[in-house]
Amino acid sequence: MFTLPRWETQSARQEGQFIHSCPRLLNRLRFLIAMNLSNESFSTLRAAHLLSIAVSAASLILLFAPFETDFREALNEARVLKELSTSGFQKYAHDALGLAMASPEFLPRSSRGSVYVGAQLVFFMKNKMCCLSPEPANDWSVTPALAYDPPPLGRPLQDWLTWINLKTPARYWSPDWEDALISLDTLHKANSIPGAAPVCDDDTDCTPADLRALSFFSVRPDNPRMSGERWYRFRAFFDRALQRKPPAPWWQGLEDAPSSKFEEKALLESLNREKRSVIEGFVRASSDMGERVLPPISAWITHAPSTRALFGSPSRPDELGMPNLREHWSVLATKPLDEAIAFMEQEQRRVRDVSLFGVSVPGSLCLVAIPLAFAVSHLYLLLNLSSCIDAVTTMKEAPNDHFPWIGLYGEPLARVVTSWSITLIPALLTALLILRYHGRLGLSSSLPAGLLAVTALGLGWQASRSTAKFRACLSALRVRQGDGRDSANNLTID
Repeated sequence: MFTLPRWETQSARQEGQFIHSCPRLLNRLRFLIAMNLSNESFSTLRAAHLLSIAVSAASLILLFAPFETDFREALNEARVLKELSTSGFQKYAHDALGLAMASPEFLPRSSRGSVYVGAQLVFFMKNKMCCLSPEPANDWSVTPALAYDPPPLGRPLQDWLTWINLKTPARYWSPDWEDALISLDTLHKANSIPGAAPVCDDDTDCTPADLRALSFFSVRPDNPRMSGERWYRFRAFFDRALQRKPPAPWWQGLEDAPSSKFEEKALLESLNREKRSVIEGFVRASSDMGERVLPPISAWITHAPSTRALFGSPSRPDELGMPNLREHWSVLATKPLDEAIAFMEQEQRRVRDVSLFGVSVPGSLCLVAIPLAFAVSHLYLLLNLSSCIDAVTTMKEAPNDHFPWIGLYGEPLARVVTSWSITLIPALLTALLILRYHGRLGLSSSLPAGLLAVTALGLGWQASRSTAKFRACLSALRVRQGDGRDSANNLTID
């Protein structure tokens, strides 16, 4: 028998032991590699979740950050001044005197100064208007021109404060009928239309059937392009004296029509056919103010619903006026109204800069940057969760059981906190931010912020579902692994 040396036998034994131990070493190495990859994946998931929580913290800080200067109420007052129309004051002043504003003292007077309405006819006869019936007018309408201090347009806000507190009573311009002229009589114009039926325009040839009775007389403020002085325009509407009175006032559409309207051939023919006519003229306003005293401009501002807010609210009245504008009086008092509004709108859009993850973000961009950061963090979490779910489904051994991430914990409270931190809380914070900053930054920032918020909410919802699925896959893998170990132990015992 051939016997090997002793050293060869020992070497072979050592080599056999090494070969038998290689599979165990390889399995251990694979486990270590798998465990390291698992820890790295969990760390990435936790970092993505913490990123979303950090954005929520930044949103909370931005939500309660005080504005540098809030011009919102001051802007409302300035816009009331901007939209103020004194036509409302004129109506208020007229209503304050009631029917007295339609007094015949605005109409032509007789030579004795009588305010009898029939004096209009005396005025027309004096101006040689033909074919007039002695019947007095049965209706008239007067809109007096008011004399008051106009708004200080283009002047500093401090002048506006003085103007709204004026106590000087307004008055009206009285017409001076000694300085009047007649510019148009459709009765004469009707005879100049080719082919039209002739009408009598001379008292010597007129019969009683040709007489015309004054049905309506109106006086309105106007400027016939003669000068910068104040004028009134009057119009007299006539019907044939012997014909039946019209059932409805036909002159309503012509009271305030432009003078060029009475040059139209169709209107002249229609008036002639209906045996009607219109006289128009202008009367200069007297240099003397009317005797009646009207309320001052301040009385109307404190009374009108559109302007009473300039003197505060009913719970906090302000006697001087413009309380919110006066809070910023040091920077606004010397600015004209339009310039002050532009300045406040610019300042209102200014928002404090916010440091987001070490990066200084301009305040005006934060409303868009916050939901964008939510969307990016949720997308990053969702992509990593999808990769981890695919990896878990192919693994045979469960990864680390005690990695410190709340998303892996199976307790009900941990699952609720995880889900809310990437769905409900980001959506609520973003909605509150949009509501707070919409008035300052406008629709140009609120609209993209809203779209990004909806995107972030959808991604967060998917990430929440994927987290629950990943947790369930890990639990199932651990259960299978535990069952396999129990079976192996039972086989070993047997």
